[in-house]
Amino acid sequence: RLSRRFGEVNLVRAGTCLMAAGLLTLAAVSSPNWTFILLPLALLGVGQGICSPSLNSLLSRRTPAHMQGIALGVGQSTSALARVLGPLLGGFAFARGPSQPFWLGGLLMLAASAVAFFRLTRPPEAASSVEGA
Repeated sequence: RLSRRFGEVNLVRAGTCLMAAGLLTLAAVSSPNWTFILLPLALLGVGQGICSPSLNSLLSRRTPAHMQGIALGVGQSTSALARVLGPLLGGFAFARGPSQPFWLGGLLMLAASAVAFFRLTRPPEAASSVEGA
């Protein structure tokens, strides 16, 4: 429902921004109080929830039909690689301080947001359907 209303590109942009905000807010939290931790975690969850399906949708829609299996497989492989490298980088960052992994993740998500805003464009069929709605 969200993709029909806002379009996948806008959801990717919003999702990356929400994840960046969640990570940077977690990094800034100095108190282990649950009240201050739940909001950033909610931002992370909502951001991931709207970004990941939208990225998969964009990947499949922008790939020719005969190449979709390969493209989606590469997308999943890239995601798996990130799940391996992320904790490794996070461990090195944690050695510098307990909030450092969140700062690093937040900055990386800001970079992803910049890419989503400045390099990701709406597919022609989605642009006309969203603007006409």
